[in-house]
Amino acid sequence: MNICILTLTLKTLNISSIMSKSMRGTFKKVVQKSKVPFVEPLLASAMILERHIDASIKQVSDYGFSQFKILASVERAAQCKGVEDVTQSAIAELWGVSEAAISRQAAILEHDKLLIRTPDPTERRKIVLRLTAKGKVFVANTVQHIDKELAKIFKHISINKRQQLGKDMYTVAETLTRYIHK
Repeated sequence: MNICILTLTLKTLNISSIMSKSMRGTFKKVVQKSKVPFVEPLLASAMILERHIDASIKQVSDYGFSQFKILASVERAAQCKGVEDVTQSAIAELWGVSEAAISRQAAILEHDKLLIRTPDPTERRKIVLRLTAKGKVFVANTVQHIDKELAKIFKHISINKRQQLGKDMYTVAETLTRYIHK
């Protein structure tokens, strides 16, 4: 699942017409300070896409992109690391939010039986998250839904351009990862 990378990177062709005047001003300041020509479309695309995906998920479920990111991150940890459990603090660190914010969302998801929260057996103060069968189904269905939405959005961009953009965005993601984890 490449939703994390997509959220950071997809290109929108006419960003200035979509963004409000104050948004454009904010992004222009960021671009002027950064001296990197692709920052404005990168940040704007991420914001626009995240808003659209959030609204799209809410149309077909009782949840939004924030809840989906938590559930998908728990699933991704199981796929990538071979572990079923991941801590709330790890999810908070991954998404750059407070553990309290993750805890509030996790409580809702637990109430709705999408995940289970338990104390970490080795560190009682930490909370471990695990997807339920219902949570796994929600993640799989939502990934399919997002894929269909993205296909609709980007169908008018040629396959060659989409493939090149994907390669370029992986390069950006790899560069960021190396820089951040020096």
